[in-house]
Amino acid sequence: MTSHDVASTLHQSLDCGTKSVNPSGCPECNKCNVVGRRPTATNNLKVWCGANGREDLLEEWAHPDTAPEGFLQGSAAKVPWECGKCSWQWDAVLYSRTRSVNPSGCPKCHPWKGQGGRTARESAVASCAQDYKSVHR
Repeated sequence: MTSHDVASTLHQSLDCGTKSVNPSGCPECNKCNVVGRRPTATNNLKVWCGANGREDLLEEWAHPDTAPEGFLQGSAAKVPWECGKCSWQWDAVLYSRTRSVNPSGCPKCHPWKGQGGRTARESAVASCAQDYKSVHR
C-alpha cells in the first residue's frame, strides 16, 4: 500500500466533505495523510527539544492556548514567542526556530543573524559604500 493509498483511505474515513483524491486543501486530512504527522506522546516539540538540547525554545514558548506537546518540530504553524533575554514578543513558524542550520531567534536581539548584528538595510548600505569606494579611488 502506497502513502497515496493510505492518505486516500484516511481521508475517506474522516468524511470531511472534501471530494479530492489527494486532499491537500483539508487541514484535518493534511495533518494525517502521512503516517506520523500528528504529535504524539513520543513525537512532539517538547520531546524533540529535550532530545536536541533546545530547551531554550520551551522557555520562550508563549502560545496562550496550546502547549508544545501539541506541535511537531517541523510544523509550519506560526506561534508566539517571548525572548528570554529582552522579553520581546514575536510570531514565528516552528520550523524556522527548529531548523539545524541558522535557526531563527529574537528579532530584537538578533535582527539578522549572520550579518554582524546589522539589519538588512545597514548591510546593503555598507556593501554599496564598499563598492563605491573600490570603484572611485
